[in-house]
Amino acid sequence: MYAEYVIFEDEEVSVIIQIREWDDVIIRALDEDRGNGDVTTRATIPEETSCPGRFLAKETGVICGLPVLVRTYALIDERIRVDCQVT
Repeated sequence: MYAEYVIFEDEEVSVIIQIREWDDVIIRALDEDRGNGDVTTRATIPEETSCPGRFLAKETGVICGLPVLVRTYALIDERIRVDCQVT
């Protein structure tokens, strides 16, 4: 189960934001980025094709925004599975 909300905190303020409240922003960003889509991909790769993917950090760091990443992929296609593994 993935988070339904994100908590932003510092010394002065604490804010809880429901992930679904970001849907409009995520959808607008996706629409802006993809435009009419990639013509070559649509012409050469069947829609039902699936493949694994991975985000890999090459150096130690801080990872943020995983709930938004999960929600973004859910908005793109409900069939996409995201498994976040952070060590």
